[in-house]
Amino acid sequence: MYDKTGCGIINCPWLKNGICTEPYDYVDRDTGEDMCSRNLYAIPREEFESRDKMSCGETVKTINCHECKYSVFSKTVEYAYTCKNRMSPCRNRLVYSDFYCAYGQKKEVK
Repeated sequence: MYDKTGCGIINCPWLKNGICTEPYDYVDRDTGEDMCSRNLYAIPREEFESRDKMSCGETVKTINCHECKYSVFSKTVEYAYTCKNRMSPCRNRLVYSDFYCAYGQKKEVK
């Protein structure tokens, strides 16, 4: 019998007659299908459902590197920038103009 929860593979003690009988409510983090909590991709159902309830107002504003005041032209690669933002994980790395991050700040127009 095929076990879609993965309990049979990991010899879960909650597996009874090919059915997961776990009392906790866990789902697959990508699809939302019922899943054993011992599975690597399982998250609580409440956490999965709260993702759907997020409003568009909670998005993070991002800035492309070519618009960022912390980016400088690369001396070695054409059409690329080097990030100089101390807070960014891209610091001192080569990035292209269409790359973006949440740590950037828009250049001020003079």
